[in-house]
Amino acid sequence: TYVGDVVKAMIDIASLSNAEGEVFNLGSDREININSLADLVKDTLESESSIEHVPYDSAFTADFADVHRRVPDITKIKAHIHFDPCTDLSWIIREIAIGTRP
Repeated sequence: TYVGDVVKAMIDIASLSNAEGEVFNLGSDREININSLADLVKDTLESESSIEHVPYDSAFTADFADVHRRVPDITKIKAHIHFDPCTDLSWIIREIAIGTRP
């Protein structure tokens, strides 16, 4: 989810009296796996880089606990402010790439 979507949601939810003291998940409920994300980055940036699959135990220590799926339940915030993260992931990737250029 793009920071702009989150900022708008926070402003909208802060204006509601029935949201005081409530906790809301913010994020995108559009799931993407890591392989699809890698392909999207390559395609969006027209990269000729190869995608290398590294064994999990080579990348992380034995005591590292990873969450295998990250899809927030945004039902509650949708009900309060009709939240719908709408920024396209390809656009976010391009913005990040432009922002990281020397």
